[in-house]
Parts: sequence; C-alpha cells; structure tokens
Amino acid sequence: FRSSPEVIDAIKKKVKERVVKGRRFPLSRPEEDAHQLIADLDLELDREASGKGRAMDLFRTTLAKAIFSSPIACLETVEGRLRRIASGHSRGTAGDVIKLEELATALRRIGTHEFSKYQDLLRLIHDLKWNGKNKRDRLVIFSERIASVSFLEERLSTDLGLAEGVIGRIDGGSLAADDKTQKLLEDFGQENAPIRMLIASDMASEGLNLHFQSHRLIHFDLPWSL
Repeated sequence: FRSSPEVIDAIKKKVKERVVKGRRFPLSRPEEDAHQLIADLDLELDREASGKGRAMDLFRTTLAKAIFSSPIACLETVEGRLRRIASGHSRGTAGDVIKLEELATALRRIGTHEFSKYQDLLRLIHDLKWNGKNKRDRLVIFSERIASVSFLEERLSTDLGLAEGVIGRIDGGSLAADDKTQKLLEDFGQENAPIRMLIASDMASEGLNLHFQSHRLIHFDLPWSL
C-alpha cells in the first residue's frame, strides 16, 4: 500500500516530492453578493413534510459546490432548476422562482473581471512565466464542472493570446470510443505536439498518465469535501 513505510521510501527514490501551493485572494463585491444569497437561500420547493429542510440543505450544498467552481457553473445549476420548475418537473412556488431569478441575476453580474479566482489564475500563469512556448512545460488544469471547463478553454485562449491547437480539452465520453480524445491525450505526452495546456474534467483521474511533458497541475475548483 502506498501508505506503508516501505512503499513511501521506494517512491521517494523514484519520484520527486509533491509540492502543493494554495492560492488566497479576496472576492469581488458581486461575488460576495452571490455567495450571501446562496447562504441565505430559503425556498419552499425543497421543504418536505418528513425531514423539513433536508432537501433544501442538499440543494444549497449543490449551489455552493457549483459557485466554488465558477459563477458560470452555478448559473447553469440555477437556470436548470428554473426550467424544471417551469416544466413541472420540480416543485416551486412563485416566491421560489423570484428568489432563484434574483440569484441568477447576481451571478450574471460576475463578469470575467469580477471573477477573482480566474483573475488569480491569470496572475499565477504569469508568475510561472508560462507562455506555451516551452515544449516541456505543459499545464494541466482541472475542474469538475463542464461549464467551468468550457469557460476556461474559451477565456484562456483569448486572454493568453494562444494559437489554435495549444489548448486541449477532455470532459467526458468513453476513452476507448472517442478517438479524438485518445489522440489528444497521446499528443499531450509527445514533445513535438503543439498542445501545451490540457483542461480536463474528472475523467482525467481515470488512470491516465499525463506527466511525460508536464509537472504542474492546477486544481481550479475550490477542493470540496463534506
């Protein structure tokens, strides 16, 4: 087992020690407002006769996990709930809809410049002196939420001025069936391939070897554990 002293000692001889560096930064005012709305959210739609408030706590937790990834991911969650209420697939009063729409409006106010974690990511990449030119300095950026992966792929390409093909993305599907994804992963390990950054969802944790040209992993979501 990897926790046994013998294995730890053997690993140290072969693998450099992992260095974890946390990032801290203040939230913007629009972010503070959205977080407060989630903390105070009290809807009727999830209050069951048995175990009052239990489902509500679960939904609030879902919202918290989403905004700890990105406001875009949280907005996706809120809009999905509103659509289900409108179609009759989820219960909800007119008051519930008003509160959820208020939260959606607050989340839309968090633009790219107000999204403090993303701005800190740009500072980190700058501090690392990463520009995508070094063939053997490739970044892996992880996010559990597909909406966050999509946001990062679009914004980083623009904000870093990267050429087409420099950023690769994997976010779902079967590795065996998806030839494009398999080719992308193979290219990430090849020194002469143009890809320099891989943005990945949690499917990248499925036993994939991404370290051949890369020694940095950025966990974009706020790590979550109940």
